[in-house]
Amino acid sequence: MWATETYDITTIRASVGQYLVSQYIAKNTIFKVVLSGDGSDEITSGYLENYSAPNAEELHKHAIHRLEEIHFYDVLRADRATSTHGLELRVPFLDVLFVDY
Repeated sequence: MWATETYDITTIRASVGQYLVSQYIAKNTIFKVVLSGDGSDEITSGYLENYSAPNAEELHKHAIHRLEEIHFYDVLRADRATSTHGLELRVPFLDVLFVDY
């Protein structure tokens, strides 16, 4: 809760693994920049709930909605879980050119 600055259960649950891996990297390696897969499910509609979308247009709308709000949740959580240990997080799946494609 201290690292992610939230009491939200879902956010905390999702950040524990990233927090612990970041802690290990910071203590046992020389790396300061890490890559994350955050954003890939939002871009590719990889969530299980997306399989029941009524049509391609609705699926696309849902993906856009998730991407428009990703900085409030997933990316913010991931950034806080890694930066607590002095690491810089990069999210290549959220690269502007990749998202536009």
